[in-house]
Amino acid sequence: LLSFFLIITYWMRHHTLFKHIHNYNRQIIIANMLLLLPIIFFPFTTSFFYQSVASENKLILVPFRFFMLNNVMAGITTYYFYWTVMKRYKEMSYQMPKEEAMQFEEKLLLLTISFLLVFIISFYSLKYSLLGVMPVAIYNFYKKFTVNKKSIPKKIAHAEQNDSATH
Repeated sequence: LLSFFLIITYWMRHHTLFKHIHNYNRQIIIANMLLLLPIIFFPFTTSFFYQSVASENKLILVPFRFFMLNNVMAGITTYYFYWTVMKRYKEMSYQMPKEEAMQFEEKLLLLTISFLLVFIISFYSLKYSLLGVMPVAIYNFYKKFTVNKKSIPKKIAHAEQNDSATH
């Protein structure tokens, strides 16, 4: 299930980008294939990690690091695909709305950096390595309590404007 969730997460990002592509070249195809490479390893690294957790000898560090590194590589290749499609060969894509592009970049880079932090901290302490996901938790907390409150008045004002236009 964990592999499935991770694959779906990256696959949805992949589809988010593909809806903007109207043409392609060799570099876009290569970037797309590079994105798919770490995705195909998720079942293996997840299984390796799970087997180490379930085993009696508890040799967990190496499988855990492979699993984290797999996530870091998936994030990096997804960002490379995004950059190739939206920045380097932008004439082959429909422009992504600025807010959507910003959210896409923020979430992807934050998640990738968090997995990288977990990976790095695991060399010092496996116990504290999960603190590397704190940036994601802080970001989600911040967005939940600030961004949503800012957008509510806009939605209400827009709804009131539409309501008054119909009367």
